[in-house]
Amino acid sequence: MNVVFDIDDTITKETEFMLKYAPTFLMKKYNIQAKVVNPNGYNVDEVYGIRDILISKGVKKENLDKEAKKIVDSFWNKHFLKYMFYPLKSDIKDITKELKKMGYNINFVSLRGKKTIDKLNPIEKIVRLGIVPFLTKMQLVMNGVKYDKLYLVGSNEEKLRIAEDLNAKIMFDDNVNLLESVKHSIPICIETPHNVNHEFENRNVRKCLLDIDEILDIAEECKKNNKGTIKSDRFKNLKIYQKAYTETVYKLCRNASKKQVMKMFKPFVIGEENLPIIGGPNVFVGNHRNIKDPVITISLLENPTHFAALKRMFEYNENIFGPVGKNLGTYFTTWFVKSIGALPIARSNEENFMSINFQTFKYIEDYLNLNSSVAIYPEGTLNRHPDENGDILPLKSNHAFKIAENGKAIIRPVAIVWVPKEVDIENRVLINFLPPIYTNGMKAKEIAEKWEKDMREAITSMNSILDELIKMHNNGDNVKVKHRIK
Repeated sequence: MNVVFDIDDTITKETEFMLKYAPTFLMKKYNIQAKVVNPNGYNVDEVYGIRDILISKGVKKENLDKEAKKIVDSFWNKHFLKYMFYPLKSDIKDITKELKKMGYNINFVSLRGKKTIDKLNPIEKIVRLGIVPFLTKMQLVMNGVKYDKLYLVGSNEEKLRIAEDLNAKIMFDDNVNLLESVKHSIPICIETPHNVNHEFENRNVRKCLLDIDEILDIAEECKKNNKGTIKSDRFKNLKIYQKAYTETVYKLCRNASKKQVMKMFKPFVIGEENLPIIGGPNVFVGNHRNIKDPVITISLLENPTHFAALKRMFEYNENIFGPVGKNLGTYFTTWFVKSIGALPIARSNEENFMSINFQTFKYIEDYLNLNSSVAIYPEGTLNRHPDENGDILPLKSNHAFKIAENGKAIIRPVAIVWVPKEVDIENRVLINFLPPIYTNGMKAKEIAEKWEKDMREAITSMNSILDELIKMHNNGDNVKVKHRIK
């Protein structure tokens, strides 16, 4: 399971540092006699009443925020290096050490990133993209803090997205606005002067100090409530080298083929904002219309994803590139699915189908425990005639949703609609990445019902878009192609 920690004022002594160094700085640089006017304020400007001081110096009200921000930024820019060497809160070293022993992955997500990297000059880019990450890692290592991943972002929205993509069970932060918005983790407010008096509307928020006993009690409670989701250090089914090799091949194949796939099919992509920012325990669950569905999906999924595929694809009995038979395309299909880490699904009329599928889903669980993504088509076969069979065929298996029960993984619905061959428009396929389904507290049946409802609504909407594209083409309009290449 993943937990997410903020850095500044959550594990650092930011407020203490500011109170120690800000008065001298304000006097020397701005001739401001600094006195604490709001002990529960946030940052230099609120604590020392900088806006009132600026008004007394003749600054116009419309310029107050800009001028106050200049002073705050100036203070932290000057003192950032000294701040990096300032001691962290005393318990954080032991907290992370004990959480690792309990089986948790430790992730730090900090607002030390920048929203507008493209607007920075070359020196600022070096500082923001190189020096700040290096110093942040050094700060954690010097203080003996154990962690798995560090993410530097530019907004609270990005913070929340990363926590959601990680399927984080607990989120530690000091920012009240962010904590009010947390829905899919247990939000823990680390008490600081600026949040101690805040009454949260989000009733899930718990307040505590960064105290090892309190934190470990919360972690133990979370572990009990999510029994079976702590990842094991041993994976009896999946060998780690399989993951490393297949995910490397996935990236190479995707990078080599994505432009050609885009050129050939020109997919009309909807819902790109719902794609995960980072890798994580994601289960992409789609409807299945065409043997090339995975090819289109792979071209759009930057993070390596392990597809469940029919067993015959692993036995030189299928060709995603052309006619079936003993030909190069058939052999390449088998090599391809094996090399990118796809997993075989046997049909009920095939020998040993139960043991094959049981093994495949054990592999899938291991991949998810290792924060990899998987993709499954629960219809179990192609729906070649949706006009006759309906948008979604009766589901052959509930396993895609069983493995995600109660927060074990995030379900990411993927709807796909192919343009009929006889229709002459540039886009050959429409694909829609729907909002994710966060499965905390949900059982497989409930997840499946939610997935199917969302998918049917999406496919209906996509069919309307297809009708509009056809109408535009028939009217001689220039149909705009919308697709994504990374």
